Amino acid sequence: MESRGIVYVATGRKFVDEALISVRSVKKQMPELPVTLFTDLSELIASPPEGIDSVFHLTEVTNSCLDKMSPLVDSPYEKTLFLDTDTYLCDRVDELFDVLDRYDIAAAHPPFRVQYQLPGIPDCFPEPNTGVIVFKKSPGALDVLKRWPEEYKRQMASENKPHHDQHSFRAALYQSTARFLVLPHEYNFRSIGPNFAGKGSKVKIIHGRHASFERVAARLNSNLDYRVFLIHPFRVFTHEFLTYKSGLEVISDGIFQSLPESLKKLLSSLRGRFTS
Repeated sequence: MESRGIVYVATGRKFVDEALISVRSVKKQMPELPVTLFTDLSELIASPPEGIDSVFHLTEVTNSCLDKMSPLVDSPYEKTLFLDTDTYLCDRVDELFDVLDRYDIAAAHPPFRVQYQLPGIPDCFPEPNTGVIVFKKSPGALDVLKRWPEEYKRQMASENKPHHDQHSFRAALYQSTARFLVLPHEYNFRSIGPNFAGKGSKVKIIHGRHASFERVAARLNSNLDYRVFLIHPFRVFTHEFLTYKSGLEVISDGIFQSLPESLKKLLSSLRGRFTS
């Protein structure tokens, strides 16, 4: 068994092709890492696509979230980085494997926290995103990965069916014996909505769908200040810009307050007319 490697699960040609874009980013940053693909496309076993080192055939496909859960237990690596097909590596991530010397499993929170209430699990233990999971072949991690599909099936059988697999992963983690580490956003930077990157930290894994991941990565990592990311329109605001903008707002407010009351009323009414 190799010590470190990356695993993808992709069913159908569309998601295999999407995974190959992610694989190219992995091979660019960490060419020495082996990559394994679990897929229902049996023809890929004899002739793996470029960048894929081994292919495992999925014989029982449900076209649901279950398809990506069970293969993780069968990872051929001692330490595994699982990546969704819509991810992109911007830099090396050796530290994700290193941290498994102390922890069993690690994942990041999504921008939201709790979308599905689970009895007995406090809100301060929010949902992890399952698009980037790093784990080792330890009893604690295997406990989580085996509980996950069972918890998903239990939730799907209830009247209040969940929207995705994060709720069941949250429950599996909370009930397990695993030593769990929460990764910062920079290791699973969800780019489907507003997000934040911390000062001094490079965004290393982008998780979303973009025509040009290179463009998004370049904008996000053009400097390592505090960064606020917006998708519509596509913008990255730094702390310097936001501070400057706030300063202008303070100055303009001060000027406004110094005006005669009659003029302030007139400007207020005009502002309301144009902003309502």
